[in-house]
Amino acid sequence: MTSVDPSGHGRPDSDHATGAGLADGLLPDVAAALIAIRASGQLRRPREIRATGMLMDSGVDLPGADRRRLVAAATTGAGAWVDGAVVDEPLGSQRWLAWFPRPTGPRHAINVPSPIVARLGEQVHGVRLVRCHLAVRSWQAEALQAMANLARLDTGRRWLQRWADRGPDRVDAEARWATVVEVLGDDDGPDDARLVRGWAHGSRRGETQAELARLVGDDWPEEADRAATTLDSVAMTPGLDLRWSVGTPTVVAR
Repeated sequence: MTSVDPSGHGRPDSDHATGAGLADGLLPDVAAALIAIRASGQLRRPREIRATGMLMDSGVDLPGADRRRLVAAATTGAGAWVDGAVVDEPLGSQRWLAWFPRPTGPRHAINVPSPIVARLGEQVHGVRLVRCHLAVRSWQAEALQAMANLARLDTGRRWLQRWADRGPDRVDAEARWATVVEVLGDDDGPDDARLVRGWAHGSRRGETQAELARLVGDDWPEEADRAATTLDSVAMTPGLDLRWSVGTPTVVAR
């Protein structure tokens, strides 16, 4: 396994990025991280965190910042936290079925880079796996894996960069976004697995991300209550749109 830069992949977007470096991913990363911390606080021994983001009603095209991040990820891979270190995994090589609240339901998801992977690995004590995903259609998952293969060739990289840079960035302020987070723990030993699921959704992704990252700053919360307070603060901010919830632990049948 090869160590990679834990700060994340992709080119920063000046509209969304902050000094905390947390708003530069493909997902609603900061919201997902705070949900994960809140959910982890309900388990004695959290072991695995999976966060999945989705853009809804955003059309076929992606905002320019997201196109650039995908192209960067196709070249550099998607980092995951595995047993105490950030490791490199090819874009789209890890898939799972993410369960969004009704009426959305289950969605196919592929692994993508995120700046919160190392943050959560370091902050949530004892966690063995942190991976971030993007919910896509099955044909999009295949296309993204093909993109990763294409990025290995000089001609392919040039074509992908033209796609990333073409045209002005599409305004995405009103597109709906959502994220689900699942935290798995073995509270009383490996035979007593418990799962906590949380979710958040809203619109104005960039502005919401930036405000959450501003509130977090460099003083990253370890306490579940502080993570919840930060989410509540933004949820009550006029002009922003954020709703969130974290459930109670449920027993996972083995």
